[in-house]
Amino acid sequence: MAEEYYINEQFGRVYQGQMALTDRVATDQEVSDYFARRQHETVMDMTVSVFQARAAMILAKDQGIVDYDLLDRVQGLIDASDDRVLKQAWDYATEWKRTSPTLAAVAYALKLTDDQMDRLFLLAASIEA
Repeated sequence: MAEEYYINEQFGRVYQGQMALTDRVATDQEVSDYFARRQHETVMDMTVSVFQARAAMILAKDQGIVDYDLLDRVQGLIDASDDRVLKQAWDYATEWKRTSPTLAAVAYALKLTDDQMDRLFLLAASIEA
């Protein structure tokens, strides 16, 4: 039998172990939501190399993150842009942060969701040259 999870509603924390008197058993959905939020918070602190990010874009279709060649789509967006700073960032940045406003703008233009961006960063972080 799997150990139950409990929730402290005051702090929004899910935990296992001894249940406090003020807490209650967490639903499966609350447990799932809690761990999804924790993963998102972890990803938001991530920084990956440009190599890792571009490799993740190449692999994104095979991993089911998108249904098109993401690297080609991003390259087309960069090529079509008049934003010289964006082009410099694409050509010369050595690392990309998940919280980057530039990446947020590219993701918005491509209609990528936060979940897709999180999955891309997790994939990128798993890649070694």
